Amino acid sequence: MSGVASTLAKKRAQAAGFGTNAKATKYLNQDFEALRSQCLSSGSLFTDSYFPAAPESLGFKELGPSSYKTRGISWKRPGVCFQYHTF
Repeated sequence: MSGVASTLAKKRAQAAGFGTNAKATKYLNQDFEALRSQCLSSGSLFTDSYFPAAPESLGFKELGPSSYKTRGISWKRPGVCFQYHTF
């Protein structure tokens, strides 16, 4: 798709509301409501197989698994980091 066509397609999608909370774009067909329901019914926490809690998920080169910048990083769930969440 050319630059002009791509820009036009993005503007049309925005005008139609795509990318908003009401019409969120599903990443790799992950449906939030279905995943949430599944976790609640099974009593388990969500684990994203597409974005594992591993050093490789942080990046490459400067943020790669063997980088000094990522040494000592530990993955935590939101409840462990903050008692009261604000967005």
